[in-house]
Order: sequence, then C-alpha cells, then structure tokens
Amino acid sequence: LGDMAELGEEADRYHREVGEVAEALRIERVVAVGTRARLYGGDWFATVEDARGALPGLIRPEDVVLVKASRSMGLEELIEVFE
Repeated sequence: LGDMAELGEEADRYHREVGEVAEALRIERVVAVGTRARLYGGDWFATVEDARGALPGLIRPEDVVLVKASRSMGLEELIEVFE
C-alpha cells in the first residue's frame, strides 16, 4: 500500500484507519511505501526503490498480492518483482 494523495487535513487519520482495517481483516503482511503509508503499520519503505529491493524476501510464491496507492506513488513499478 502506498500513500493516498489529496485527502486533505484528515489524511493521517485515513491512513491509520486503513491500517486498522487491515489488522481487523487479519491481513498477514502489509507492505507500506511512502511517508504517510508508515501509518498503515507493517513493513515500511520510504521509496518504491527500497520496497523493490526488499519484496523478493517478503513475498512467497503462494501469496496473493494487492498493489494499491495513488497513481502518483508509482507502485505499478513493483509489479515487475512478481513476474
């Protein structure tokens, strides 16, 4: 999960809420990328490049992966890791 853009003054609260929902749903691992994404909890990376380097060690072949963020984050670049 990456930063969600254009949320205004409540952005931090919304990011924390997403993390709380992931926890309530028993999502096993959240990989967070970006400044505000740190508020999701889980494994945090400052940049897409940092996450790209770490993902091969975090993701197993049987894992189901959802890549979600504002388009401005560029997380689509991480999809190459799964090919």
